[in-house]
Amino acid sequence: MSTTHVQPLYTVDDMADIFHVTRTEVYSNVQAWPHTLIGAKVRFTQEHLDSIITLNTKTPRSRCA
Repeated sequence: MSTTHVQPLYTVDDMADIFHVTRTEVYSNVQAWPHTLIGAKVRFTQEHLDSIITLNTKTPRSRCA
């Protein structure tokens, strides 16, 4: 018997809670964010979440003296 590891899927509501934003803001970003469609439902994996954080991470520019 083989064991299959199933990743948890996050909903739009989950993502709104994680990022402290509204559901509307999550839906506004769906086209720019990696995601999975299951039927008409938008779902996110941990890999998607990590990618979204990486895509939106800004590093400060160094100041020239």
